Amino acid sequence: MAKRRPSGDGMVRKREDGRWEGRIVVGHKSNGDSIFRYISAPTQKELSAKLRQLTDSSCMNTIRSSLFRNPASHMTMRSQNHSSHR
Repeated sequence: MAKRRPSGDGMVRKREDGRWEGRIVVGHKSNGDSIFRYISAPTQKELSAKLRQLTDSSCMNTIRSSLFRNPASHMTMRSQNHSSHR
């Protein structure tokens, strides 16, 4: 069984062509769907460094802080989206 990565640390996998691919959530659309940023590198070590650089960047922190600035409005949006799917 594979090890789990910490929450918010992104997803890492090896592609069929031998390169490594990473994916990280950078935000959410108005309908609640996730916005992903994809990164690829020739080695897993290089990919981990790129993911770490992206998660530590000021751009990423700005995006995340704006998403969680008002949790009440976020929960209201989620409940409205959830009720519309029933």
